[in-house]
Amino acid sequence: MSDRLPSDAKPNPFYRAAPALVRRQFVGLMALAFGWVVVRGAEPEKKGKGGKGKGGGDYDQSKARGPVFQGDYVLPAALADYARLSVILGRASDKSVTVSFLAQEAMEATIELGTASGKYTRKLGPVVLPKGEPVEVVVDQLNPNTEYFYRLQSRKAGTGAFVARPECRFATQRAPGSTFVFTLQGDSHPERPQSSHPELYARTLQAAAADRPDFHICIGDDFSVDKARTVSHEALAAPYLLQRPFLGLVGQQAGVFLLNGNHEQGSLFNYQQTDERRDVAVGVQVARNRLFPTVGADGFYSGCETALKDIGRLKSYCAWTWGDALFVLLDNYWHSPALVDSGFGAKAKESKGDDKKNRDWWGITIGDAQYQWLKRTLETSKAKHKFVFAHHVLGSGRGGVDEADLYEWGGQGKKGEGTFKEKRPGWELPIHQLMAKHKVSVFFQGHDHLYCQQEKDGVIYQELPMPSKLRSNLSILKSLAVISLSLLAIPVGTTTERATTDRTAESKALYALFERTWEAELAADPQSATYLGDTRYNDRWTDLSIAAIERRVAADRATLESLKAIDRDALTPAEQLDYDLFEREYRQRLATAPFKPWAYRIDHQGGIQTLSEITELLPFQSVKDYEDWIARLNGIGTLVDQHIALLDLAVREGRTQPRVIMQRIPAQLALQNVSKPEDSPFYAPFRRFPDSIDIATRTRLNSAGLRAIETVVLPAYRRFTTAFEQRYLPATRDSVGISATPEGADFYRERIAYHTTSNALTAEEIHAIGLAEVARIRGEMLAIKDRVGFKGSLQEFFVFLRTDPQFYYATPEALFEAYQAVSKRIDPGLVKLFGKLPRTPYGVRAIPRTSAPNTTTAYYQPPAADGTRPGFYYVNLYRPEVRPKYEMEVLSVHEAVPGHHLQIALAMEQAAMPQFRRNAGYTAYVEGWALYSESLGEELGLYQDPYSKFGQLTYDMWRAVRLVVDTGLHSKGWSREQAIEFFKDNAAKTEADIVNEIDRYIAWPGQALAYKIGQLRIQALRREAEQQLGDRFDVRTFHDVVLETGAVPLDVMEGKVRAWITRKAR
Repeated sequence: MSDRLPSDAKPNPFYRAAPALVRRQFVGLMALAFGWVVVRGAEPEKKGKGGKGKGGGDYDQSKARGPVFQGDYVLPAALADYARLSVILGRASDKSVTVSFLAQEAMEATIELGTASGKYTRKLGPVVLPKGEPVEVVVDQLNPNTEYFYRLQSRKAGTGAFVARPECRFATQRAPGSTFVFTLQGDSHPERPQSSHPELYARTLQAAAADRPDFHICIGDDFSVDKARTVSHEALAAPYLLQRPFLGLVGQQAGVFLLNGNHEQGSLFNYQQTDERRDVAVGVQVARNRLFPTVGADGFYSGCETALKDIGRLKSYCAWTWGDALFVLLDNYWHSPALVDSGFGAKAKESKGDDKKNRDWWGITIGDAQYQWLKRTLETSKAKHKFVFAHHVLGSGRGGVDEADLYEWGGQGKKGEGTFKEKRPGWELPIHQLMAKHKVSVFFQGHDHLYCQQEKDGVIYQELPMPSKLRSNLSILKSLAVISLSLLAIPVGTTTERATTDRTAESKALYALFERTWEAELAADPQSATYLGDTRYNDRWTDLSIAAIERRVAADRATLESLKAIDRDALTPAEQLDYDLFEREYRQRLATAPFKPWAYRIDHQGGIQTLSEITELLPFQSVKDYEDWIARLNGIGTLVDQHIALLDLAVREGRTQPRVIMQRIPAQLALQNVSKPEDSPFYAPFRRFPDSIDIATRTRLNSAGLRAIETVVLPAYRRFTTAFEQRYLPATRDSVGISATPEGADFYRERIAYHTTSNALTAEEIHAIGLAEVARIRGEMLAIKDRVGFKGSLQEFFVFLRTDPQFYYATPEALFEAYQAVSKRIDPGLVKLFGKLPRTPYGVRAIPRTSAPNTTTAYYQPPAADGTRPGFYYVNLYRPEVRPKYEMEVLSVHEAVPGHHLQIALAMEQAAMPQFRRNAGYTAYVEGWALYSESLGEELGLYQDPYSKFGQLTYDMWRAVRLVVDTGLHSKGWSREQAIEFFKDNAAKTEADIVNEIDRYIAWPGQALAYKIGQLRIQALRREAEQQLGDRFDVRTFHDVVLETGAVPLDVMEGKVRAWITRKAR
């Protein structure tokens, strides 16, 4: 019999209802032999008058959002299976783990378990899962410090075959010295659908799961009931039911811990009332303990032993040791008789006790029992790292370190009222001082909905942002498709930490060299520093004088000499790889220098004429940001004069660009040569001051900016225009191939080796590979032409695709919105193909108008190295009538995910790698991966429309054509017109795109070869792995292996993958 209340129930006092029964079920001798104890319902508690709020009854996850949320928080379609049967792990210890099941219909489940992926030595179950009734399974007799892999299989009760879910993993207590990851979230606020986005929230948790954490901590305000329409069993349980499918994304492999926030309404103040607030306090805590495997003091965990009438054990705070770390979860709410924050319902504002202005802040407390427990826990722990977690410093107010001096946390009254000794007799120290005394490493908190890190007395205060909200500071147009990864993944005891203590003298010398050269190069190249998000040099430009360029070449030579002084044989294999890649980078630089690439500094795709686009990378959030920009404006005159000197060098030595592409430059310069400083692109930042800058300061900065543009910037561009049009442009060459320049044939051979990361391929061999690929793809194109019923030739089909209005958007706005929609469709399928996903978000932006007419369809801008700026997928909205709809899916896959953003963001998040590797740009790897990603479209559910599939083939053909035309132009003497015609004959891209592409290959010799060469190598490795591993091949692991090293030369990637195949095949 169910005790679930009807959805229209009026407020009911849960503590007066009939008590629920607690039942246990044992699954036969087989289950017991394997240490699998099944517990249906909650663990036994002290019984009072509690009933419906306490347990019993069935829970319908499909109704989770109905009675509690005033908005519409829609469960993403990708989570349907997690809602049908949600699985949450918890209470992991050295010998056991608890599995919590909740099924929407009567089901049966089994678990296969083992210590190696795909090799299961234990089979547990089946266990009966009644509809809507939580069931806990205790898996014991496990080994400590062990990673387990398991496969869950389920079916409707008594019918059909069991259906398996993908393999998951979990870990038992780590031994000291172990490396592991834990993840955190806070303030997901699903009751606020206007700001909390379910798809982004799911994406956040998928990213958490990809980090393979041992546990996941919810730090509060994830189960808000403030907007409950009724005080009923169903309404108060609804947020917990809603969160189970989401948290199951990470909770199926990581133990989940819950902390109360102010919006959960589980608090002693509410409990002590005599109205509906008591009902709420009882109901939410009972739902919490019943629907999640919450933690109480049990021998492995220490913590709260308080039991309350109608609830039983609170289980509101706890601590445990894992590896070298102590974890302490504090509760701000269940032990304070005063209202801490956010009263519930209409009565919340009626009494003085609820009035924040008149609140007795000394009355807010974690309680004496919790304080003394915290003191003992910190005093007795010998852990290397100590982490403390709470929803907020005081449970109320806003701020981190700025609140840490106050009341019981810091010992001072805000207005001088009271003293710590008077207000907290028997307490040794305020909480902050206690943490500092016992060397707490980090205090984690939420509540403030922002990412912020502060430090006080050696304790880091780390704030968590919302994991489900579009970040307003991205300044992206309209409803930007951004992946919000507002979640921390914390590696504990990583190789990075150990490296600083375990390295040999040679190793320390190597990594000191890496760090020294990285810092020196950032200082010498401020524009690259800006590109990476390093703001230290934002007040200056890179010195491009001939003398500075020669100094940098000499520094590269000296760096190689310093590297030679380090004994490579004394390094570990991982360090030797770092050594080899570093040496390879600097040898390549010196190999390029004799060809004076700086003479080709300007082309139609970028140069001094598009310098203003650097504003896309700058923050402009503070006064200093604007002052730095003004300093740069005042330095443009020198930078322009250096570019003029490079033009003159190119003319003297015959190293000019082809005239056909340089004829595009005057139109770009015209955008800089404006009559009024307000019309200059360099003025754009002064049109959008942040609210934090006052009017007087804005006026000062604006005046300084206008003065710099009028007196420095505009005259400099007039000088450059004169030099370009009168001296450089007339001297540009008629030829288009680089082989026509001094040492041009040798330069092209060097460019091939650089961009393909291989000396093995000649221009002739690459040309032949390209012709073979063109023929293969052409055959697939013909098949699609026939499939859609087109009767003409392939060339006529190309014309149809280029000219029929059905394939194009009428406006830039419609085109941009379509790109956003495509990006959103791709994200949910990534977990099927990747075990590890980046935490860094990306957004979609329009290419600036200064370069849009002369650049390609799209490009990717990587995030800042420190995570302060997301990645951006830039799309070309210029002339939407030439931007086909059928190319949008494949383009988005290439530039965003799983292409450039996924690969580059993952590499930049590899904290154990030296900086030069995290930011490496081996073109054959980076572009080869992005092109390989295009072939994953069908596995992601894309290319379902035949024209979209033709778009993918068009892009594949595009890269195959590149092998032919790039080598044709630069090695075989092809003309520009010959290259354009070959492209038009074999691809459906519009003529405008084709002309831009050919001009790009002319300006950038060899770069276009890298895409197809890298793609073919990755595809060959996948086929090799599939053939050798058979059923043991796992595409997610394959992709993780390819990506885990960051960008590397193709031969290094090949060796890494083949070593994995060999290990897996054993």
